[in-house]
Amino acid sequence: MKDGVMDFDTISVRADGTFEHQTLVEAPTNAKLYLEYLNDDRGLVSLYLMPGKPLRVSVSGNRGKIRLFESDVPQYVLTAKFKGATKRECDYLNTPKYFACYATDKNGQRTTYRQFLGQVKDRQALLYSKLKGTSQAFRDAHTQEIDDLLPSLRFRYDWVMESGGLDAWEDDDFKAYVNGIDVNRNITADHEGKKTQDEIFSKVMYDIDRLYDKNDPLTLRFLTYLRDHINNKHNQEVLADEIMTSAMTSGGGDRLRESWQIYSRLSGRSESFKKNERLYATLSQLGPGTEAADFEMQDTEGRTVRFWDVIKRGKITYIDFWATWCGPCCAEIPFVEKLVEKYKGNEKIQFVSISLDDKLDKWHEKLNRDKPTWEQYVIPENFDSKFAREYNIRAIPRFMVFDGKGRIISTNANRPSSPEIENTLNQLIQ
Repeated sequence: MKDGVMDFDTISVRADGTFEHQTLVEAPTNAKLYLEYLNDDRGLVSLYLMPGKPLRVSVSGNRGKIRLFESDVPQYVLTAKFKGATKRECDYLNTPKYFACYATDKNGQRTTYRQFLGQVKDRQALLYSKLKGTSQAFRDAHTQEIDDLLPSLRFRYDWVMESGGLDAWEDDDFKAYVNGIDVNRNITADHEGKKTQDEIFSKVMYDIDRLYDKNDPLTLRFLTYLRDHINNKHNQEVLADEIMTSAMTSGGGDRLRESWQIYSRLSGRSESFKKNERLYATLSQLGPGTEAADFEMQDTEGRTVRFWDVIKRGKITYIDFWATWCGPCCAEIPFVEKLVEKYKGNEKIQFVSISLDDKLDKWHEKLNRDKPTWEQYVIPENFDSKFAREYNIRAIPRFMVFDGKGRIISTNANRPSSPEIENTLNQLIQ
């Protein structure tokens, strides 16, 4: 990376699976080996390169599965082995910071909060051991991230228990931890202040699920909590800017006007507010009931298709905006397929996928492998397209819903993997 721009080299792989590549580095450098030849199973191997020091990499893998919202999702597990002067650095970079924790053990006993924290500390110990023997500069650069692992994962216990159908709030130690967080403790601009900010942010996210109707938009609930439960004006502004910036870069969310009214009272002076204000001017024109902006796209045969021609058919249209190079996008595709199958034959709803791939061969290869049964289109100009500008698309995957007359229902709809998605769609097609 130079001046914030990532450099890419393409490495050809021989028929026997071997390859050689030379690249010029003037100082110790982090790099990524992107295994594109694996297609949907492609992955990343992290490298640490030093001038004049050769590095040998051997990569193997096998197909596995991960559990996501009670469904098995295929995942390719890579194993990389290194030889060379930076072997220890590469080993550290490819050791997962996170770990698999389950709500119950093999005997069906509930995982306590203390046990969970013990597992986090074990992971820290493993990572510290991996740092031994690395260069001093490398250790200095990565010690802090290990130190921060425990603070960053304290709230993950809630997700672990929820995934197992249990309630973290029933654990007295977890409850004491959450109740002990002072949301008015001043958020400073240093590293400790950032940890404080992350902890308070997590507490607010946890509290709003217990205090407010989950059918209300997350951003609206979050800002309402800041207004009603935090007295520190500085903290209100910092946290409001954080949640609103996240919301605006993902489309603003539903009931944006209500959220903005609260946000503008909590913030208004920061640079973040000024940027969000400019985005709001655009997104406020894309609220529910507004006629969708039209644009051009291509079908699988390369023909030009108008967006309006697709969404003005008298049906609810659920659209998945994705790309082949986007891992989270591809992870959602099996869930789209399940929705398509569930509503098969229902004349009130249709499903459409629109890719932002600029390399059409990759798009066609993916479609040929998956053989989707629902409509597929592509916008080769991706983030430079009129569509991306009109809808403020800065990240994918993104899901939108339109009514039968081409009017917006939501420009930031639930993901197909969301537990609420079927309830949402059922309400729309009643």
